[in-house]
Amino acid sequence: MNIKLACSLVALCTSFAATADTRIVSTDNSGQKIIFSSNQRFARMDNQREKNYALIDFERQQFMLVNPRQREVLVLDNTAPKPPSRASSLNIHVTAQGAGPEIAGYATRKYLLTANGKRCAVIYGSKQLSSQPDMQKLTRALEKLQQRISNMMSGFNPLMDDCTRAKAQTSQTFKTTGMPLRIDNARGQTQSRVIRIDRQAQVAASAYQIPRGFKVTSMKDQMKQIEQQKQQAMQQLQQQMPDMQKMIEQFRSDGKMPEEALEKLRQMKELLKQRTPQ
Repeated sequence: MNIKLACSLVALCTSFAATADTRIVSTDNSGQKIIFSSNQRFARMDNQREKNYALIDFERQQFMLVNPRQREVLVLDNTAPKPPSRASSLNIHVTAQGAGPEIAGYATRKYLLTANGKRCAVIYGSKQLSSQPDMQKLTRALEKLQQRISNMMSGFNPLMDDCTRAKAQTSQTFKTTGMPLRIDNARGQTQSRVIRIDRQAQVAASAYQIPRGFKVTSMKDQMKQIEQQKQQAMQQLQQQMPDMQKMIEQFRSDGKMPEEALEKLRQMKELLKQRTPQ
């Protein structure tokens, strides 16, 4: 799974107001545009740099990654969130810091985001946007979706610092900050910013649907497949170990590595390369 894409979606899908079709155009820290479209029932995110795109079904609370080149769709499993262990607990706080600039036509206020006492980001949120009645249903759906993604990513917690995890859980701060329209990192560098909101956009209904003929798989299916590939690789390596042991003993006796042993090593290297998930 593209974890980066998943985290980008979480951060940006909190920034739209929907009446009929709405299109939100944002930029990330590299200047690449990210286009988020929604008709309240469904949502879609396209990254200018990526060939893949993401779909959300709000009613089913379903999140999908679509890969047009491979004609595949990865569906995040609809699993119940698990409470974090004490070792992975995260205390997230937001502190008001006064008025912020107007962004995409909406007034904002500035908030400091901290995690376990560490300064992580500055959020410019709009309660003017989040107070609109049509946003409240979608906000609740996004909170549940973000919790599911956070739960799915919990296995990566030891590899992520507190701030990375906190910025992937910004839905916890909605009631305080309103909808985030801009997020700066702790050094003051802008990581994402909404530059345009079009609430009368014309988006084809097919844009929110899984294309026909695409193979649909779940995270459970992919993890099972990866585990099977690992087991197959280990079995093949174990089968080759007796021959390798004999060749190593021969090398110890005459000090020369047989060509057959070198070929075996090349085969084992290629096998590991093929079986290791990218």
